[in-house]
Amino acid sequence: MSILIFLVGFIIVTATILDILYTVLAPNGSGLITGKLSYWIWRSSLALSGSDGKSWLLSNIGVFMLIFIVQIWVALIWLGNAIIVYADPEALYNSSQTAYQSDFISKLYFSGYVLSAMGHGDYSPVSDWWKFYTAFVSFTGVIFISLAISYLIPVIQAVTNKRAFSLKVASIGKSPENMLVTNWKQDDFKFLIEQIHELKSGIFKLAQQHLAYPIVHYFHSKHRYESTSICLAMIDETITILETIKDTENDDSPLTDKLKNTRLAITYYLSTLKGSYIDPEDDAPEVPKLDYLDEHKIPTEVDEDQILKNFERHITRRKMLLAYVQNDAWEWKDVVEEHSTIEIEDKN
Repeated sequence: MSILIFLVGFIIVTATILDILYTVLAPNGSGLITGKLSYWIWRSSLALSGSDGKSWLLSNIGVFMLIFIVQIWVALIWLGNAIIVYADPEALYNSSQTAYQSDFISKLYFSGYVLSAMGHGDYSPVSDWWKFYTAFVSFTGVIFISLAISYLIPVIQAVTNKRAFSLKVASIGKSPENMLVTNWKQDDFKFLIEQIHELKSGIFKLAQQHLAYPIVHYFHSKHRYESTSICLAMIDETITILETIKDTENDDSPLTDKLKNTRLAITYYLSTLKGSYIDPEDDAPEVPKLDYLDEHKIPTEVDEDQILKNFERHITRRKMLLAYVQNDAWEWKDVVEEHSTIEIEDKN
């Protein structure tokens, strides 16, 4: 037996099994193979689509990526086991040819049969070691391939929850400006703040799902109102504006606490982006003009210098939000400008 060939196959099988276990079962990210593969597929898709948020390719790449990763897991386990068997020229015997089967294609065929629990085809393992190994591979093949396939279900559930959350945010407003203007009721923002606070539990749930399944980040929608990156940036920007115009830095009122709690949830969500290799941009988005507040007779308690100072306090998170939006193939203008409303699309 060639020890070197055996070790190559053993390393491939072991690395793949660890990647499956970590990706499927660990609550804090994906394995090295899955994480790197997902990242490069997404970056390549961004390049091919020209980072167009409305691209057909980007809106479908998540499904392709999910299926492709499962296929890669199966292929690597299959290949690794074939290499292990190939290390011994006398591991398999072909009774119909009354000869040992030493070529790689036969070993690949045998490994595929064993992994799929269909038996071992036309070949028989020769020694007691290979008989034991064949039974072990058949047993583990069923477990790990089934585990890999079961990974599809919670990911799809997380994607569905992600879209539902984004639609809930979109129902509050189409932009930070629209949220503030349309929810200014009875001379205060109490109604808006209550709606923002209701999002807190949903954001924490999203964060946990994205932490457990980073591949969810790569499920993209061509509609801005279904984009989690845009919706979270809209909410965070709205909170910053509310804190600014109400001068809440030293305010400990219940409404201010609700804003801070929701912002804490967004901060936790942003901490999960490292799992998708998203780092803050070098520059923060431009500080928004708040002239529209005067136009709608919404009073502010701060001057322009205080507005700039408050936005400066949140520069790091705004850089991170910008990176998140751009990684999702959108631009900051898609956050601050009003998006289209939900409507029935005409396919004709």
